[in-house]
Amino acid sequence: MAKSSTPGKGEFTHLAGEFYVLSCLNRNHIWNLLTLGNYKAIDIIAVLNDEKKTIDVKAVDKDPVFLGDPKELYQDKNHFYVVVYFGHSPKDNSYSNINVAPEVYIVPSRRFCELANAKKTYMTVRMKNIQEYKVTPERGMSFLLSNDGERENGMVRKS
Repeated sequence: MAKSSTPGKGEFTHLAGEFYVLSCLNRNHIWNLLTLGNYKAIDIIAVLNDEKKTIDVKAVDKDPVFLGDPKELYQDKNHFYVVVYFGHSPKDNSYSNINVAPEVYIVPSRRFCELANAKKTYMTVRMKNIQEYKVTPERGMSFLLSNDGERENGMVRKS
């Protein structure tokens, strides 16, 4: 029997997360570029105040966040893991209900790797451990995409 060429739910979830992050960056006038071709660890490149930031999107609809192979985690002061969590409101069917916005967390890569729970062949991060990195109206994307997660020195986009 031939293997189906239809993507599974995981691929759709990941793409939904990537395009949601791209939309948020564009709405905040932050220049960005989607890397195509499944480039390891970097899904999006963003430029904020002439400084390049790289983003690895982890889109999930359940806790914990599955990270895959520990050798693929990337750490750099200008690299961030953006978790797009579609499963925060199961009663509203938040994954497929487009009227329910996902929760978004922007975690500096070094901190994200510290929080990762290593199993034998894969890693996970629990949602409760990244709550301080949740994007809120007071702490938007440009504020959280600061150097090495130093949110006190949040960068403000150029007009």
